[in-house]
Amino acid sequence: MLGGPGSLIAMKGRIIGLMLAATMLAGCGILGGGGGPEEVRLSLEGAAGEEVLLVISTNFLAQTDVILDDLGFPLRDTTLVLLLTADTTLIRLPFEQRYDIRTSQRFFTRAFRLTAPDVELRMQGWVDGESRFNRSLSASPNDTLLQFLYFFTGSGRGLDEPPEV
Repeated sequence: MLGGPGSLIAMKGRIIGLMLAATMLAGCGILGGGGGPEEVRLSLEGAAGEEVLLVISTNFLAQTDVILDDLGFPLRDTTLVLLLTADTTLIRLPFEQRYDIRTSQRFFTRAFRLTAPDVELRMQGWVDGESRFNRSLSASPNDTLLQFLYFFTGSGRGLDEPPEV
């Protein structure tokens, strides 16, 4: 027998310690390639040279609430967004930019059409190459903004804003 009963207890302790450490690392996403998204690619297309006001944030709070009818039945969900910090920029179309979201795990953008709409304005958003947003504004004075919200929940899926803006 090598080392007696004391070394057997010590070896069991080391094995249990290693198993706990491996479990904690796996839970954090360090092992097994887990983890959240790395980047968002944003594209806006429309009449070349058209100016659009663009608001971008990766530092915000989002909460989904249910909208009820007069009898208390759910009609739809709405997402409330509180921007803690944001960048507001006047851009010219076409526009394409990549944003690093490894730290924040969230992305918000809102595009406002500033000129009279005579052509369609289209916004697309990809998270790590996967299309998450693809909507257009028609050539109508009533359509003035597009909004894209992505919030990683840790479940492997993002909390994307419902179609209603």
